[in-house]
Amino acid sequence: MGTMNEDLARFMRRLEHERDQLRLKLQLGKAEAREEWEKLERQWQQLRGKTGQIKGAMDDSAREIGAAAARTAREIQRGYERIRDRMR
Repeated sequence: MGTMNEDLARFMRRLEHERDQLRLKLQLGKAEAREEWEKLERQWQQLRGKTGQIKGAMDDSAREIGAAAARTAREIQRGYERIRDRMR
């Protein structure tokens, strides 16, 4: 279980870094990108809540929450990629 937590923590750090970079670029970005950003921000907040639930838990429900968090994180990552592509 420690490995899953470590992997998720690494992935969250990468997402947070990308999020911070995009937030700066969005100040001058397009309205379409802003709308997607707002949607992703809501998902980001939900994901942060889920990862808080996972830490320290070792049961089946924690694994389920972890899998759901990983899916949400991948969806957020794809959204960040779409925003970055629009801003080129």
